[in-house]
Amino acid sequence: MGQYFIIVNLEKREYIHPHDLKRGAKLLELSKDPIIYSLMSYLQVKNKPKTTSHVGSWANDKILFIGDSEDSSFFKQVIVSFKNISKEAYNEYLISSKVGAYL
Repeated sequence: MGQYFIIVNLEKREYIHPHDLKRGAKLLELSKDPIIYSLMSYLQVKNKPKTTSHVGSWANDKILFIGDSEDSSFFKQVIVSFKNISKEAYNEYLISSKVGAYL
């Protein structure tokens, strides 16, 4: 079992749920996952092109890892009221990385 985490942008009211990307969501898994690392880097690129909506959209924002058992009420509130951008941001990243659009 253990605690599972989501990655939350409080300012944009968005989150990434690793399970939606078929990734592990425990803290150690997140810290070593190259897909999660690449996606987080993509979301935080500072010189973003105008052709994509998610690249750089989290730059300079406050980002938290929220666990499901640490404060389960806040975790549930985020799931219900914030936008899950996991799949759309990851798909955009895959397309952009193939053409080098965000570099």
